[in-house]
Amino acid sequence: MIIIIKMLSKKNQLILILIALNVYLAFCSYQDFFNKKQIKYQNFNSSAIVIINNITNYSNIILHTVNQKIIQDKLYKADEIFSTLADINQFSQSNNFNNDISSVIYWIGNDNYLLSSSAGKINKPINLSARKYLEDANKNVGKITISEPVIGAISNEYILPIALTATGSKGYIIGTSVLAINIKEIINKINSLNIENGDFAIFYQNKLLLSSSDNLIKNNEKSSEKSQILTGLLSKKSDDYLNFVKNDDNFKIIYKIKTANLGAELKKILLPYFLQLIILIYLLFGNYFSSKNLDKN
Repeated sequence: MIIIIKMLSKKNQLILILIALNVYLAFCSYQDFFNKKQIKYQNFNSSAIVIINNITNYSNIILHTVNQKIIQDKLYKADEIFSTLADINQFSQSNNFNNDISSVIYWIGNDNYLLSSSAGKINKPINLSARKYLEDANKNVGKITISEPVIGAISNEYILPIALTATGSKGYIIGTSVLAINIKEIINKINSLNIENGDFAIFYQNKLLLSSSDNLIKNNEKSSEKSQILTGLLSKKSDDYLNFVKNDDNFKIIYKIKTANLGAELKKILLPYFLQLIILIYLLFGNYFSSKNLDKN
């Protein structure tokens, strides 16, 4: 190889060096592109996890406050409970404890009937015994329970229910407080992180909590295999998608972006190098054959 290079004219040797430099710079740009994307997407995942953890911490404080107030003041009437829920909810929102994400506090009796709501008085109790989050909360007394999204009994919109069961002095269940958080507002909050077009989903103990696609929530609700969506998002179709995963103690977030979306952006970056390469190769061969013709003459 070195012998061949030495046989070339100084002009062609210079062009060959420029070709090598061009290829090297193109490779560096390629690597830099994906390194920056990886940092960007991982930062997005980390920021999204912070938002979810803030919601969880906020819920923990609110629900423990509600339960403590109801137990200490021995609130049994729906009107009394409504006033307490409304006051606590108004105080938390006026101090922006919820990070501009709207929520409603519910109180559900030990018979699984919805009795009170911070959004307004309930004229007729609503039977919520079919709600899985109540079952989960009653199994984890004293701990907040985060469950899959459901359609709110009052709002008729998808909500993220976070529940905490309260017990009396003798350990019997007296009711459950629930913070119903608007799913769309959480998604909008995460989307405000200004990430590029892609799909994200957030899981809690392999349960889908929310995603950038409503279809993911609906499909997960109908699926008997709760891990089906998770498996689909992590499918190893490396030719079609790039996956970026972030885990902490409680949550997993997956961000997926189509490689086709990245390809268009990458082409714009590499196109100048490609055009320069063509020109340099053209000059190299042009000079080579010109020198050959001169030698013959």
